[in-house]
Amino acid sequence: MPLSYPSFWSDPTPADAFKLSLVSVIVTLVSGIIGVEGFHLTGSSLILCYGLENFVDFFSSVVVLWRFFNPGTDPQRILILKKREKRASVAISFILGLLGVGIIVAAVHDFKVGKEEMTNARFIVIVSFISSLIFFTLTMIKLQMSTMLNSRALLKDGYCSLIGTVLALSLFLNTIIVIGLPSLWWLDPLISIICGIASLFLGLRSILIQSFEKKIPIFNPSWWIFSEGNLSADEIEITESSPEGALSDPSVGSNVNSAPIIYEDLETPSSSTPPSGSFPPAIKEVDENNNDDDLGFTDVSVSTSTEPTAAPKASDTESTSDKELI
Repeated sequence: MPLSYPSFWSDPTPADAFKLSLVSVIVTLVSGIIGVEGFHLTGSSLILCYGLENFVDFFSSVVVLWRFFNPGTDPQRILILKKREKRASVAISFILGLLGVGIIVAAVHDFKVGKEEMTNARFIVIVSFISSLIFFTLTMIKLQMSTMLNSRALLKDGYCSLIGTVLALSLFLNTIIVIGLPSLWWLDPLISIICGIASLFLGLRSILIQSFEKKIPIFNPSWWIFSEGNLSADEIEITESSPEGALSDPSVGSNVNSAPIIYEDLETPSSSTPPSGSFPPAIKEVDENNNDDDLGFTDVSVSTSTEPTAAPKASDTESTSDKELI
């Protein structure tokens, strides 16, 4: 009998991503509160770092929650949410950078403080062990869903959860080691610095690529307010001057270096609304600016054909003209 996987793993939908993000928001918020309260209880700066990391991860999950908010099964609603993908991805890049800076600062502070007296070690061990299991599970599901749904925002949120997993596991192992070998107290801040550098690198690299290589005006507030995908600076100016706040013609202000996002299966007259309870056709995104992803991944979800379209025969044209004359 073949092994069957849950639908949210093998064939996830935007609704599954929304539910996952909601769970992630609750888990990170609770973990952040536990970390801060644990600091007051134990006085350990390590568990405080754990709590602050979860608060930053909380904002990342909120961004993904906004990206997939209440998708339903209406194709037009899913189209609107799909247009939030780029802004959500860039926002999480900023969060990754902020997370990296915070972890590095906290780790450097731990090195300066040095070895601390271990109090309520049992509490730290229990919290860190349970957190490492929960965040590992969230990481695996987020990475899987990001691949199936082709969402870089969800992918980067998965990286945030992965960093939380490593920090929680490091806190768990470091606490056990320090109980027996107090001289190895420096292991946890060392691992934290490595995680912080990785997080800062991922976030900063993505920001620089979006801003300088892809020429996306991510530091322009208008892009965050009016953008419906990858809009160039010219398209943003047209959008701002539009009475409805949106580009009425996708071809207006288009740039050969910044191709618009095309959503198939939704804008053709033949497309029909799926029956209740079924998921609409997949939304395929074509974006030349995103062929080389800022995290080293390449889109392969859409294959384009370079075969030329056959020209109509002269006889067919003449026949049509005759009919029009008649």
